[in-house]
Amino acid sequence: MDEYQYVHDMAREAAARARVGDWGPLIRFLESDHLPVTKDLREVLTLIVKGDLKRSNNRSATAEQQYQMAVAVDILKECKVATESAVAEVAARYKVSTGTVYRAMREQRSAVAKLHEYDDCAYG
Repeated sequence: MDEYQYVHDMAREAAARARVGDWGPLIRFLESDHLPVTKDLREVLTLIVKGDLKRSNNRSATAEQQYQMAVAVDILKECKVATESAVAEVAARYKVSTGTVYRAMREQRSAVAKLHEYDDCAYG
């Protein structure tokens, strides 16, 4: 695949993800040196600027937010805060439910476990 096709594929993916409320790829594409702004991107950007396309209030936490929430709970627990209290405080700070914070903690533990499995396989 040549660079032209690669850039157009990235633009198409960024536009598609923006249409469903995930603006991260669009932001990264626009911040990068990738040009041109394709027809798909131009349509999405027009909808955003006009206010016709908005991010859903009901969107799920990103992987980065989940990581931050899990780390925040861990830090509070190191400061001798009970788990339930730490989860409640983080949930309030991130304006999410306590279930979302517990899910973030589970996914973080799972990711760490997978890294350890990889380390055991790669270096064991």
